[in-house]
Amino acid sequence: MADFGAELLKRQLNELAKNPIDLVSVGLTDESNVYDWEILIMGPDGTLYEGCFFKARLVFPQNFPYRPPTMTFQSEMWHPNICKNGEVCISILHDPGEDPHNLLELAEERWRPILGVEQILMSVISMLSDPNDEISANLDAAIQWRDDRAGFNKKVRQCVRMSQEEDWASVQRVVIQSMGDIASGIPVAVGVGITEPMTDVKAQTRQEPQRVNEHAGNIACKLLFFFILIGFGLWKLIGAILSMTSAVGGI
Repeated sequence: MADFGAELLKRQLNELAKNPIDLVSVGLTDESNVYDWEILIMGPDGTLYEGCFFKARLVFPQNFPYRPPTMTFQSEMWHPNICKNGEVCISILHDPGEDPHNLLELAEERWRPILGVEQILMSVISMLSDPNDEISANLDAAIQWRDDRAGFNKKVRQCVRMSQEEDWASVQRVVIQSMGDIASGIPVAVGVGITEPMTDVKAQTRQEPQRVNEHAGNIACKLLFFFILIGFGLWKLIGAILSMTSAVGGI
């Protein structure tokens, strides 16, 4: 059963590499363990989480796909459906079948073996856009979202700013380190929808430019990723980070 689950996860990882999901990057935390994934999600446009990247882990059981994985945000989050320890609590991540103690959740909304990683990630993005306060994992956040929307919005913006500051520091730290890799022709996985194994500290360092935030606004952030994706040189990336202005011409 474990071999079947491992092969299924490899196929799904390869499929996400060929057909990535908007706003999401995925990879393995260790190339020897296909049951442990690292996820980067960009906050959806038009939401409080817009303009920031959030890091999470998706850990699969050995009997996958018969049981769902667990997903835990490592970035600080304030959301009715995310526990204070970062664990995501949505129907698709709950064990299959009916739950007599939870009449608000239908069996068809819960995990089923025919589902896959893509459906999970799409559900998480939808959750960020539209919280469900009827089935709450963080009761304080759910009450605040329902009764004090201004206070909830302020709390979320605080979390986003903290994550953005961490992202900015990460970019500054890894830009020079990444320069050698790009000069040597080593691919640097940057941008929304890029799937790349995260195998060790060096590989994870090469992933960190994905965490570019948008202190100067969402348009500048997206332009920065555009430059990277079409193969502009790293010196353009540095210039874009420092200036955060309009698009530069091709090299």
